Amino acid sequence: MTNLFEINERYLQVLDMWDDVEPGIIQDTLDSIEAETHEKVDNIIGLKRSVDGDVGVIDAEIKRLQKMKKQKENLSDRLKGYLATMLEQRGLRKYKTPTNHIYKRKNKPSVVVTNESLIDKAYYIPQPPKLNKKQIEEDIKAGVDVEGAELSASESLVIPK
Repeated sequence: MTNLFEINERYLQVLDMWDDVEPGIIQDTLDSIEAETHEKVDNIIGLKRSVDGDVGVIDAEIKRLQKMKKQKENLSDRLKGYLATMLEQRGLRKYKTPTNHIYKRKNKPSVVVTNESLIDKAYYIPQPPKLNKKQIEEDIKAGVDVEGAELSASESLVIPK
């Protein structure tokens, strides 16, 4: 089966023969190549749409699995809390069964910020400046000369659904 690049190459080769061969033969050959191109493009678009559909199905499955994972994590946390409550209610630090054991341990102290406005600025981490590209775009469109920036237009292929 011929690929699109080979079809385009044949098309260009036929165009190069325009001066050497009768125009009717050239036109028939170009029409034949164009029909083959139509079929190839239609097949590629069909395949692309199928792949896009697969992507949508995969996205939905990822969301479903993420939701299921979150539910399992929440259940695990609730079960752990249930056991912690049992230890608390009995005033125990540990509990053993013939196959398992649980215990409480002291965690490393963590910082709790009670009023951020009272904290000295020396404790803040400086952040690198970030360009406001939206403002740059608006200024250039308004006629402002923004040195070091310009608007650049590009093209993309559109395949309507």
